[in-house]
Amino acid sequence: MHKNNFDILILSSHSNPRSNAPINHAAYCQRHGYRYLFDATPYPINSAYDQKLFSIKNNLRAAEWLLWVDDDVFFTQHARNLDFLIDQCVGFDILICNSPVNKKGQMTLINSGAMLIRNCDTSFTLIDNSLNTDIEQVRKWWLPEYGLFTSGDQDRLFYQFQNNPIAKDRVKITDFHTFNARPYHVRSHFDEFFALHFCGDIDKLKEVEHFSTKYNVDRFLLGHQRDSEPFKSSSFFYKLKRKKSLRGRLKELLRGTRPK
Repeated sequence: MHKNNFDILILSSHSNPRSNAPINHAAYCQRHGYRYLFDATPYPINSAYDQKLFSIKNNLRAAEWLLWVDDDVFFTQHARNLDFLIDQCVGFDILICNSPVNKKGQMTLINSGAMLIRNCDTSFTLIDNSLNTDIEQVRKWWLPEYGLFTSGDQDRLFYQFQNNPIAKDRVKITDFHTFNARPYHVRSHFDEFFALHFCGDIDKLKEVEHFSTKYNVDRFLLGHQRDSEPFKSSSFFYKLKRKKSLRGRLKELLRGTRPK
């Protein structure tokens, strides 16, 4: 219903990129005609968590809708566009997921690894205020029922959502399965959920490689997306495929066999 009617920017960033998710993001955007930006701007950050808020603040006005995804979030249902998320955001300006209980038994009431944000004054003000909120002020206000305190952007966002009057009835918290599931939720096939978040203090590349091997999918978690026309016709992705092909031929030569 909404396809091609909205100007959508999918945005990601990190001060120290840790995964190959941007290739996954770019492939998804190319398929659906969305704009994609991995923002490598060296913002004047006080902590790595500031990068996200600076990036959103500086790019929110560039599109009607902005979908933020951390650099360790992978789209897995590539044929599905963002209509279903925009439908859920009717009457709201920000759509964000709650957090599942992780393997350590920890949870948070929101997880800022993926957020759909409408370009409007309310959203801009909440992001800007979060960026300028003293984390120690948030720490003193924090209650145990809010879950794990991460000393980061999502704590400041939650503080604004709870205390800023303009956030009333403008922020919707949805279930994490919607677009912020974890790899350990997958039971049978890699694309059970719309997106997977490889969050936490882990070796991102190693975790994605382990997951891709377990579910017999490529390391960018593209699946059949690799066979889609946008992927095949893109010079950028062609170079990726060619590079892999040349590596394969080199391995065959080193084994003493001739490539077919």
